[in-house]
Amino acid sequence: MPDGLNGVAVVEYSTDGETWVDIMDYVGAVRVAGGELQDGEFHVFGQEYPVVTIGKFSAYQITMRMLYTDTAADPFRTLRGRYAAKSKTYFRWAYTKATSPATTHLYEVYGYITSFPVPEADGQSADPIGADLLVRADTITEEDVALT
Repeated sequence: MPDGLNGVAVVEYSTDGETWVDIMDYVGAVRVAGGELQDGEFHVFGQEYPVVTIGKFSAYQITMRMLYTDTAADPFRTLRGRYAAKSKTYFRWAYTKATSPATTHLYEVYGYITSFPVPEADGQSADPIGADLLVRADTITEEDVALT
């Protein structure tokens, strides 16, 4: 799966899974980790090779690099509020956006924001201030959606 560092065409969040808020102008990176199938092995005396078993999938961790803004209605403060309230939130993203009437292949998660620190600042840097938002979710769903 692409890691989103080379370009994302859609990034949105939702509190209800129906109404989506575009946050493309506030997100600079999307990184996906986790989702591995757990496995195990056991060596026995009578066999040359181990007995291999599989278990459950691990949770996904989606990290989004957010631009800090100080306006109450902007996504940074809204999402930090959801983090503080321990509220599950929907996020979705796509690496390309289809033109109408085609559909866009979206990745979507519904999970908890488990880390969203207060941003750091550096007086010697001209860089805008940002912070990493971490979402943990049990699965990533994929769907093709006609975006307007």
